[in-house]
Amino acid sequence: MALTDYLTLGNSGLRVSPMCLGTMTFGNEWGVVGTNIEESLDVLGAYLDRYKTQVYMVNTGWSGGGYGVGKRMDLNLTRRIVTAVLQDELADVKYRQDARFHFDVPMSCPGVEPTLLDPKSTWPNQENYDPQADKLAGEFRATFEKKYLGRVDDSIAAQCPDR
Repeated sequence: MALTDYLTLGNSGLRVSPMCLGTMTFGNEWGVVGTNIEESLDVLGAYLDRYKTQVYMVNTGWSGGGYGVGKRMDLNLTRRIVTAVLQDELADVKYRQDARFHFDVPMSCPGVEPTLLDPKSTWPNQENYDPQADKLAGEFRATFEKKYLGRVDDSIAAQCPDR
C-alpha cells in the first residue's frame, strides 16, 4: 500500500491513511491485534523519511515532584505547547539535549514559562529528581532491551537511555 493510498473503514465513511492504520495498532501489547514492531517501524520510518516529519513528545502527565508532591500538567499549558508545535513556533528556538533520555528539549516556547520546559526545575526538592529520573530511565531501558533490542536498527537502539 502506498503512503498516499487511503482506505475507508467499514461502512463508517471514515478514510484513513496507512500511517493511521499502522499507528492505531503499533505493536500487539495488551492482547490487541496489531502490527509487529518491524512493520510498525517500517510504516513510521516511511512517513518520517518521505515528509521529513519532526516528532515531538509533550509531557501531559506529572510535573513538579513525585506522586503526592507534583501535579498533572495544566491542560492549557499542554494546548499552548501543541499549538506552538503545529504552528512551527519551535523551529527557531534554542534546544538542549537531555543526556539521560537522548532527546532535544526546547529552551523556550512562546507563552510558556521556561522553567516548565525543564522538569527538574519544577521539583521543589530538586535533589529528589535525579534518582527518580534514573529509575524511570532504567525501567525504560530494561523494557526496551527485553522487547526490542535486536529487532530494531542500531541507530534506534542507541537512543535508549544509558546506551
